[in-house]
Amino acid sequence: MIPNNPRIQKCEKPPCDFVKINVDAAIIDNMTGLGLIARDSDGLVLCGIADYRKNRMEGGVRRASLVNRIKKDREDTTIFGYRIKEIIGLLDFFTEVKINWINQMSNRVADCLRKLALNKHCTLSFDVEYPYDIHELVMIDSC
Repeated sequence: MIPNNPRIQKCEKPPCDFVKINVDAAIIDNMTGLGLIARDSDGLVLCGIADYRKNRMEGGVRRASLVNRIKKDREDTTIFGYRIKEIIGLLDFFTEVKINWINQMSNRVADCLRKLALNKHCTLSFDVEYPYDIHELVMIDSC
């Protein structure tokens, strides 16, 4: 459950040999933007993604989701529901996974990448050599 009064949370380092992945996504005006940043246990950037998608089914997704909720189907037939199941399936490859909701202000790099994708209608990925545009936020958000 998302807290009513979210607070800025202090960055927590993952245990040794773990990878911390922060993600931020939004759907605005029939567009989806996603930002992702992965860091090692020392807080060093391993990779990141800014992803832009033009949605074609926003109304259909809302209607199908509403119908599923009304009918109380156990199976979510929306594209969004399918993607969630796909993500959960991918998480099964890991021996240990912990998922937390955090406030947007505690997730600034992923938020910045998401905004970049939406504002520029672009998709980019990077490894340890990340874009200079996010360097200051990477340093502020580092643990």
